Amino acid sequence: MAYLCTEYGVHHTLPFYAGGLGVLAGDHAKAASDLGVPMVAIGLLYRLGYFHQEVDPEGAQQHLYRPVEVARRALRRVLDRTGHPWWYRWNCPGGWWT
Repeated sequence: MAYLCTEYGVHHTLPFYAGGLGVLAGDHAKAASDLGVPMVAIGLLYRLGYFHQEVDPEGAQQHLYRPVEVARRALRRVLDRTGHPWWYRWNCPGGWWT
């Protein structure tokens, strides 16, 4: 089974979710794991994660992006049978996306 979602809330050190739907997707992935359901979760990796909001001394909202140290997280790149990174390319309105 493949679970497709743009975001997964699996742990606070992986800030790739904005709220409820990402947390729900993470819960589905955890439940599948707990039940032994063969599933792969496919999503997007935001190298800057989601932005953090702060209010500056003048009361203006500020958006801060904190880089996610991907190499220090429990993530691994998907490789094809030859050991090369696996990429999927699809046609979207306006052009090809990789």
